Amino acid sequence: MAPSAGSRERSLEGDWRSGRQYLELQKGTGTIILPFTAGEVNLVMAPGPSGNAAVTVLLDGKPVGDARGADVGTDSVARFDRSGMLRLVAGASRQRHMLTLVAIDPGLRAFVFTFGP
Repeated sequence: MAPSAGSRERSLEGDWRSGRQYLELQKGTGTIILPFTAGEVNLVMAPGPSGNAAVTVLLDGKPVGDARGADVGTDSVARFDRSGMLRLVAGASRQRHMLTLVAIDPGLRAFVFTFGP
């Protein structure tokens, strides 16, 4: 389901399969769009069969920049080669934001988001 212009609803774009405990990217580019109000955002993820994955992190439609979490590089990309919690956003202002995650690695799984002050 693609969001309309100005939409503030969570959505998925791309070929995702929904399991009981996770979303799995099947092929192509997959996007997760999530509104939130918090200073920190974490996500438990697992790479696909290749063993490596990368997720581009956008905050309010722009590269995450200075609000990036410890697992996100200066290029706004979180790269990982094992399952675990990724610290995506840290130090964001405590106002309503839109998190956009863009992935291209088939088999990548997203499990659960956590939020902090």
